[in-house]
Amino acid sequence: MYNLQVYAAMIYDTRRVEAYQRALQLVINPNSVVVDIGTGLGILAFLASQAGARKVYAIEPCEIIAVARELAQVNGLQRIEFIENVSNRVTLPEPADVIVHDLGGAIPLYAQSLPSIVDARKRLLKPHGVLIPKRDILWAAVVNAAAFHARNIAPSTDRALGLDMRLAWNMAANICCNKRPAELLTAPQRITILDYSEVEDPNVHKQITWHVARAGIGHGISVWFDRMLVDGVRFSTAPSEPAMIYGRLFFPWPEPVELDENDVIVLDLRADSLSNDYIWSWNTTVSSGTREKREFKQSTFFGEPRSPSRMRKRRATHIPRLNEDGESDRLVLHLMNGKNAIQDIASELQQRFPVQFPSIEDAIGHVAELSVKYSL
Repeated sequence: MYNLQVYAAMIYDTRRVEAYQRALQLVINPNSVVVDIGTGLGILAFLASQAGARKVYAIEPCEIIAVARELAQVNGLQRIEFIENVSNRVTLPEPADVIVHDLGGAIPLYAQSLPSIVDARKRLLKPHGVLIPKRDILWAAVVNAAAFHARNIAPSTDRALGLDMRLAWNMAANICCNKRPAELLTAPQRITILDYSEVEDPNVHKQITWHVARAGIGHGISVWFDRMLVDGVRFSTAPSEPAMIYGRLFFPWPEPVELDENDVIVLDLRADSLSNDYIWSWNTTVSSGTREKREFKQSTFFGEPRSPSRMRKRRATHIPRLNEDGESDRLVLHLMNGKNAIQDIASELQQRFPVQFPSIEDAIGHVAELSVKYSL
């Protein structure tokens, strides 16, 4: 599923688009082959074509690619080939001179963006080819975010209702989110440099120490990035810069902390890549001299509800057995053998599982969804 409004907002972020446009113009020549990973509405592919590329491969797994394809036709951009797939399943007829992307979210460590970039660099790019962006630098600082924290992390409505909602608020304190306005209380510290020409490990672990220079109330950690697209073309999502589509990632503390001058804040920050996304952990200690003022141990692992029955089914020792939904899907996949039409598969499905699919229309709709996901 895609959100057209988000894609539109990305296109009309002029700082972002103009920076990518300048970068592409600097590296593309009439013989260039360009690959755009996660093309979305196709804007980076369009810019590459306008810059004079001989061929552009625009790769996107979501159905938004159909809109991008039509936009290319409307704008007379004929040198773009659209490929509806994830990039790590794509093999191209020729290697790329340039790979461009804008994967990620508030920061580049998002879902499977980094493994996708590493895979594309190794399989789809010529030796000494160009990667855009070239480098991202991640930064962090302690911030005051009083209004946001009071509304989303430690709201007081439970008191008015006379309910004990602390369990929910404790979970909310373990959720990182995209947040823009915040007042920095410490100097920025660098987390890591992502040099896309050589990065391999999608995981990040960094310990940061701040010495508080001025008193204030801290509510958590803000993280942003500086991006070098190519040499000489950069932008930043730092709090001191004009707002961009990306925002900044906010790691809240469970409660506000009164920070005094010369306090020491130690942050242990981890980003551990899983199959679909990251588990973030941020453990914080605030000290005044030899006295520990606060200690927080937080992780997005604790920010999601976890059903005991679902957890049991994930254990390596669990012996799974298909439920009725699994049995019906197995039938469909078995019949999806290149010999049966969707309507024929649906007819068999509806006869075998009449409670799940009371009408042939229900069965056709379900088979069609599986066809989109699994068929060639």
